Amino acid sequence: MSMEFVPSESGVVQSNTRKAPHYLANLEARGYKVFDRGTGWATISKPAQLLLTLQCIPKGKRVIDVAPYFRENWGRLTAKRGERICSIFPKNLVSTAEEGSINPSLPKQELVDWLTRAQSKK
Repeated sequence: MSMEFVPSESGVVQSNTRKAPHYLANLEARGYKVFDRGTGWATISKPAQLLLTLQCIPKGKRVIDVAPYFRENWGRLTAKRGERICSIFPKNLVSTAEEGSINPSLPKQELVDWLTRAQSKK
């Protein structure tokens, strides 16, 4: 089991070139949000991610993005907050996925305890 913090990204790209529709669609497929400014440029952004990799015995590795939970309950996910969360992640999490499910999930109480420890760490 491992934990990785992926920082947010943003930038400005041209949106009125011949290749732009395919390029912008590719960015959206990779998780970027595209905001067309209407002046031939588009702003792209991708939120920060906290990727928790679980080793499942029958299925292999599973990746869960736990950033939405922390973002909703703690606010903006900055680099320092991401480091804090990664440094104290529980080493023995138990997934609550049923047999045959595609997306494993974590128990709510585990996430609440994890958030409390991260907020109290200085």
